[in-house]
Amino acid sequence: MKYYRWSLIIALFSFQTQALEVYPTGARYENLVMDIVNNTINPLLSSRWEDKDVTDNIWVIVEPANGIANSFGRAVALPGNPRRIIISEDFIYGLGQYIAADIISYELNDHHLTERYFNYLFWRLRPVNEGPPPVTVDKWINFTPENLGSYQRNILTFQWLALTDVLLHEVGHHVNDGFYTHNTSAAIIRRIEAEADNWSREALADEFPGVSSIGRIFSVGYIYELDRVLQQIGSQTHPPHLNRILGTIGDLCIELGESQKDLCERLYVDAIRRFESKGTEEEYEARVAEGEAYAHFPLANILLRRGNIEEACRHYKLAWDKARVERAAVHVGSCYDNVYLRDKTNVEALQQAKRFYAIAADLGFVDARAYI
Repeated sequence: MKYYRWSLIIALFSFQTQALEVYPTGARYENLVMDIVNNTINPLLSSRWEDKDVTDNIWVIVEPANGIANSFGRAVALPGNPRRIIISEDFIYGLGQYIAADIISYELNDHHLTERYFNYLFWRLRPVNEGPPPVTVDKWINFTPENLGSYQRNILTFQWLALTDVLLHEVGHHVNDGFYTHNTSAAIIRRIEAEADNWSREALADEFPGVSSIGRIFSVGYIYELDRVLQQIGSQTHPPHLNRILGTIGDLCIELGESQKDLCERLYVDAIRRFESKGTEEEYEARVAEGEAYAHFPLANILLRRGNIEEACRHYKLAWDKARVERAAVHVGSCYDNVYLRDKTNVEALQQAKRFYAIAADLGFVDARAYI
């Protein structure tokens, strides 16, 4: 797989200036964030004199992992004195895994790999799961890159670009005084997020539009996967994802030119395919009909939410039997327990319930242990 070489562009941001300051916490990835702030963000902001009264007083805090699943979605701008940008080390780790999954999915022509992996990753986090910690996507799918050094460099390079986009987006919230709470209407949130996106895009657009585009595609893609998983518990973090990258994809194609036309077209097609998905019952039914075993699990979640429990149980059982979706084992146990699945008699159903609860408990799921 041929990726555009962004190393030269990154190297161009080489001089030091002081604007954002990384507050020391000792968290993982703190040095990476410090390198990005010192060698990319601050030199860029030094030329934006109209914003210096805001950007010269922002702390960037890399938040140590606390074992809470929602920290995977934590990158936030907070007003106050000092102004702050907080980004979880789990967020940075997850972003790297998203990029790795994207690279691997392209190599294997597996369009739904990222969704399957993040479902596994989410349900392997504490406090939901107390079993073995999740493994990286390459180990999870048993993928060995042909060139390990190139594979690792691509992940780091794209992670750098994506984190640049994330940090500049949060700076945009400060510059625009764009903050909101859980009580803010969806329309206002969309407007505030769009303003932050536009500011961060413009900050790079004059000289390095490709940097903005590549970073935006990966950072928004990661947020999209988080939202897709978090929908299972009724939580989302950002407005429509496709809108957030369509404005930059044209810049990317212009920047890459004819020599990288294949890459531009691949990223464009992948973005449209991924972000246009609404995760509806009809979409997952179509994927089941096409033979995708994993699709039984999200389809079961949708059916369960709308009260079609018997049909949901059937799909949970198929998700376990065909794809060994770990979290499905808990639901299968519950389905047997409540006799939505049965093997001839209620006694046999209860035995099956105990068996699947034990399987789920062995996988580390804490709620399954409560039923044993």
